[in-house]
Amino acid sequence: MNFGSLPLWNPYIFSGSPFIGNPSSSMFYPLNLLFLLFPVDNTFNYMFILDTLLIGFFTFLFARSINLSKFSSFTSGATMMFGGPMLSQILPGHLINFDTFIWFPLILLFYELSIKKQKIFFAIIASIPISLSFLSGASQIAIFSLIAASIYYMFRLVLNIYPTKKISYLFKMTIAFLASVVIGLLLASIQILPSSEFSKLSARANGLSYEFASDFSLHPKQLVSFIFPYFFGNPMEGTYWGKGNFWELNGYLGLLPLLLTFIAIFNRKNKHVIIFTIIGLFALFFSFGKYSIIFPSFYEYFPFFDTFRVPARFLYVYAFSISILAGLGLESLIRILHKPNVIFLNTIKAIFLFGLIFLFVILFLNFKELDVSFYEKLILNNSYAVGLNHKLLYEYLIKDLLFTSSLLTCFSIIILLKVKNRINLNFLKIIIASIIILDLWIFNSKLISTKTIAEVYDTPQFIKKINKDKEIFRVFDKEGYYLPMLERKKIENVTGIHSLYIKDYQRFLLSIGAHKNKPYESFFEIKEINFPIFLNLLNTKYVLSNTEIMNDSLKKISKHSNVHINYLQKVEKKLFVYQNKNLLPRAYIVPNAIVLSKNNVLDKLKSKNFDPKNEVILQKNPNMRLNNSSFYKEVKISYRDPNRVQLSTILENPGFLVLSEVFYPGWKAYDNNKETEIYKANYILRSIYLDKGTHRITFIYSPDSYKTGAIISISAVFLICIYLLRNKDSLVDFKSLFS
Repeated sequence: MNFGSLPLWNPYIFSGSPFIGNPSSSMFYPLNLLFLLFPVDNTFNYMFILDTLLIGFFTFLFARSINLSKFSSFTSGATMMFGGPMLSQILPGHLINFDTFIWFPLILLFYELSIKKQKIFFAIIASIPISLSFLSGASQIAIFSLIAASIYYMFRLVLNIYPTKKISYLFKMTIAFLASVVIGLLLASIQILPSSEFSKLSARANGLSYEFASDFSLHPKQLVSFIFPYFFGNPMEGTYWGKGNFWELNGYLGLLPLLLTFIAIFNRKNKHVIIFTIIGLFALFFSFGKYSIIFPSFYEYFPFFDTFRVPARFLYVYAFSISILAGLGLESLIRILHKPNVIFLNTIKAIFLFGLIFLFVILFLNFKELDVSFYEKLILNNSYAVGLNHKLLYEYLIKDLLFTSSLLTCFSIIILLKVKNRINLNFLKIIIASIIILDLWIFNSKLISTKTIAEVYDTPQFIKKINKDKEIFRVFDKEGYYLPMLERKKIENVTGIHSLYIKDYQRFLLSIGAHKNKPYESFFEIKEINFPIFLNLLNTKYVLSNTEIMNDSLKKISKHSNVHINYLQKVEKKLFVYQNKNLLPRAYIVPNAIVLSKNNVLDKLKSKNFDPKNEVILQKNPNMRLNNSSFYKEVKISYRDPNRVQLSTILENPGFLVLSEVFYPGWKAYDNNKETEIYKANYILRSIYLDKGTHRITFIYSPDSYKTGAIISISAVFLICIYLLRNKDSLVDFKSLFS
């Protein structure tokens, strides 16, 4: 592609898909510039480290803005940055989730300063992290963050007004909040408008079924893992038996932050305790999904929420709330220790006895030697974790109990020593910080497996062989196991792994044959190839399958045993590689066209009397001659990059050029430098009409949604820069956070 041009179209998945329209491309997210400056593989890893540091630092800044001490703010930051909901995203490689949520503390920080300093300036500044959260890729998490920030702003404003401020102040600050949201969305328009265009044409355009949308709901029973993190097993060892998956439902933030949270709630001497208790509970109950009333209400009555899956992603907000409450709780604990009351001392003694008794029971009664059948009957109820190692699961539970009782005992001892003035406050702080970090480090270290880049991305021989084929073609990976390897080698695929794909393309591809009925899944599960015509039309040369395919149009060219498909665990499969004997080229001329309504096209394509080399099916009458005396002819592509395809041909008679590229708004065709209409061909492809003569044809992807979004975003950036320069003196209040 041309130097300096952006790849607006992605030719490597789903036979071509709008890259600019896919929010997870994060094309305009500033931190992604690092991928252009450094090796991609290393940068992907380092971005997780950078995000971890940023979420901790931003949480620290927010905690300082609500008057927490530096140490308490550090505790909140450490809890957030090392907490389960954040670091567990490293396991599946969900970088965009991390990228998106790191801006949430900054949004709250500027809202807090706006209310505290009574300055609209800071509310306007909040539009910058709002825009960054929408540019970073995970739209769902950006909206969740905005909802939580709205709740914070509303309660913070109301509590700040009562009883001294006037209604005019409420109106002024409400307008400031709305302005921050609108400006934030305008700044991100360059991504939002193309994404909106894509979403309207995607398989999720009309919403998800409730069953699918509520998938990955946090069952209340799984709250036990918030205290005993490996109660439901460890995914790295293949022993996870909870609902959903581990990383989406992981809410472990350490035992000490939970204790400090309860201390904050019971003391309630800070208005932020009330606010974050409300936000934390809202986030938790939303995460329950179908097991509570909150998510069903949002799904039913609020826009966009019927297009989102995984309600448990609100756990990010829960994690932040607990982190701040832990800092507030530590402040309360330090105040109490100056003059402890009887109730507090008795509570600490009770915690000490509780922890000591558990330690005695576990260590001296030797639970490990007990019959595992006791655990199976009491916990597994003889119906869970079928086929897993129950002895190993039992050992997880014993280790969790041992760690919990040890931590409770240690915590109560150091508190009692401080009460007796046997240790000073600074030493107490060091012990508390060490316990929190050690607890979370021990937990997260079991979820991170390090491998060399060569080991993870070791290219199988069959892909190396396909990559040597320099013709233009696509590959159909029937089960979808090898898509990342193919994309890495820039081999174009018929399928892909993503939740956003064009609805018409989904219908087209599923017409290949028998398939599982999963209309919203992020991958296709086609079990049989009954109509290879659809693969032919998509310029599919190779078919990969883990089972043998009996079809005369496919020639088996190799068989492989023990091909790795999963780098977290040693999973291997047989693989059969086939070559399609009847594939059609990427571009060709046919003499004739027929016009059918959309509902009849797929049936016509399946019929035996359809000859793709003789005719093309259009859905709109081109007002041109449909039957011509020309003949089938392959057209060579002279140049192509993600945004452009160039061809040339000479015709003795008129005909229709069929291009095996997906029809999508924003593509424009030029015949001898004159724009010509693109017709939707064979249900999903592109076609243009050509008169006889010499033709130099260019297809260019230049979507209006991108151009309009770019104009809006650039204008918003220009205006906010002017606003910042005119109000730069207000930044003095922000600098005070660092002192």
